[in-house]
Amino acid sequence: MQGAAAPDIALSTKGLGWLLLDRGQFARADSLLTTALATLEANPHLGAAPLAEARLGVGACRLRQGRRAEAESLLVAAARELEAAYDPGHEMVRRSRELLRELSRK
Repeated sequence: MQGAAAPDIALSTKGLGWLLLDRGQFARADSLLTTALATLEANPHLGAAPLAEARLGVGACRLRQGRRAEAESLLVAAARELEAAYDPGHEMVRRSRELLRELSRK
Protein backbone atom coordinates (compact mmCIF):
# COMPACT_ATOMS: atom_id res chain seq x y z
CA MET A 1 0.00 0.00 0.00
CA GLN A 2 1.33 3.39 -0.96
CA GLY A 3 0.10 6.94 -0.93
CA ALA A 4 -1.45 9.24 1.63
CA ALA A 5 -4.41 6.94 2.28
CA ALA A 6 -2.23 3.87 2.86
CA PRO A 7 -2.09 4.16 6.68
CA ASP A 8 -5.87 4.52 6.98
CA ILE A 9 -6.37 1.63 4.60
CA ALA A 10 -3.91 -0.46 6.61
CA LEU A 11 -5.92 0.10 9.79
CA SER A 12 -9.14 -0.92 8.01
CA THR A 13 -7.41 -3.91 6.44
CA LYS A 14 -6.20 -4.98 9.89
CA GLY A 15 -9.76 -4.84 11.18
CA LEU A 16 -11.10 -6.86 8.27
CA GLY A 17 -8.30 -9.38 8.72
CA TRP A 18 -9.28 -9.91 12.36
CA LEU A 19 -12.92 -10.35 11.35
CA LEU A 20 -11.97 -13.05 8.83
CA LEU A 21 -9.69 -14.69 11.39
CA ASP A 22 -12.54 -14.86 13.90
CA ARG A 23 -14.71 -16.43 11.18
CA GLY A 24 -12.14 -19.13 10.47
CA GLN A 25 -11.05 -17.82 7.07
CA PHE A 26 -7.37 -18.12 7.94
CA ALA A 27 -5.75 -17.86 4.50
CA ARG A 28 -7.69 -14.71 3.56
CA ALA A 29 -7.11 -13.21 7.00
CA ASP A 30 -3.39 -13.98 6.78
CA SER A 31 -3.11 -12.18 3.45
CA LEU A 32 -4.87 -9.05 4.71
CA LEU A 33 -3.08 -8.96 8.05
CA THR A 34 0.31 -9.49 6.41
CA THR A 35 -0.37 -6.56 4.07
CA ALA A 36 -1.51 -4.40 6.98
CA LEU A 37 1.55 -5.39 9.02
CA ALA A 38 3.93 -4.36 6.23
CA THR A 39 2.24 -0.98 5.86
CA LEU A 40 2.16 -0.36 9.60
CA GLU A 41 5.85 -1.27 9.88
CA ALA A 42 6.56 1.36 7.21
CA ASN A 43 4.51 3.96 9.12
CA PRO A 44 5.73 3.82 12.73
CA HIS A 45 4.06 7.16 13.49
CA LEU A 46 0.76 5.24 13.67
CA GLY A 47 1.90 3.78 16.97
CA ALA A 48 2.99 0.51 18.47
CA ALA A 49 -0.46 -0.83 19.32
CA PRO A 50 -1.86 -1.18 15.77
CA LEU A 51 1.41 -2.75 14.66
CA ALA A 52 1.31 -5.24 17.54
CA GLU A 53 -2.34 -6.08 16.81
CA ALA A 54 -1.50 -6.82 13.17
CA ARG A 55 1.51 -8.91 14.22
CA LEU A 56 -0.68 -10.86 16.66
CA GLY A 57 -3.23 -11.48 13.91
CA VAL A 58 -0.61 -12.80 11.49
CA GLY A 59 0.76 -15.04 14.25
CA ALA A 60 -2.73 -16.34 15.03
CA CYS A 61 -3.35 -17.11 11.35
CA ARG A 62 -0.09 -19.00 11.06
CA LEU A 63 -0.83 -20.96 14.23
CA ARG A 64 -4.30 -21.91 13.00
CA GLN A 65 -2.79 -22.99 9.67
CA GLY A 66 -0.36 -25.31 11.45
CA ARG A 67 2.64 -23.08 10.77
CA ARG A 68 3.83 -23.16 14.37
CA ALA A 69 7.45 -22.11 13.78
CA GLU A 70 6.34 -18.96 11.96
CA ALA A 71 3.65 -18.25 14.53
CA GLU A 72 5.87 -18.45 17.59
CA SER A 73 8.13 -15.46 16.96
CA LEU A 74 5.20 -13.32 15.83
CA LEU A 75 3.07 -14.20 18.86
CA VAL A 76 5.86 -13.71 21.38
CA ALA A 77 6.81 -10.31 19.94
CA ALA A 78 3.19 -9.17 19.69
CA ALA A 79 2.41 -10.23 23.26
CA ARG A 80 5.38 -8.25 24.58
CA GLU A 81 4.38 -5.18 22.53
CA LEU A 82 0.72 -5.38 23.52
CA GLU A 83 1.54 -5.68 27.22
CA ALA A 84 3.61 -2.50 26.90
CA ALA A 85 0.86 -0.65 25.00
CA TYR A 86 -2.27 -1.63 26.93
CA ASP A 87 -3.56 -2.31 30.42
CA PRO A 88 -3.42 -5.98 31.49
CA GLY A 89 -7.18 -6.43 31.03
CA HIS A 90 -7.32 -5.16 27.45
CA GLU A 91 -8.89 -7.57 24.95
CA MET A 92 -5.77 -7.77 22.78
CA VAL A 93 -3.56 -8.56 25.78
CA ARG A 94 -6.01 -11.28 26.75
CA ARG A 95 -6.03 -12.68 23.21
CA SER A 96 -2.25 -12.69 23.08
CA ARG A 97 -2.09 -14.70 26.31
CA GLU A 98 -4.66 -17.17 25.00
CA LEU A 99 -2.70 -17.63 21.78
CA LEU A 100 0.55 -18.18 23.67
CA ARG A 101 -1.18 -20.83 25.80
CA GLU A 102 -2.52 -22.46 22.64
CA LEU A 103 0.97 -22.39 21.14
CA SER A 104 2.45 -24.09 24.21
CA ARG A 105 -0.13 -26.91 24.03
CA LYS A 106 0.58 -27.84 20.43
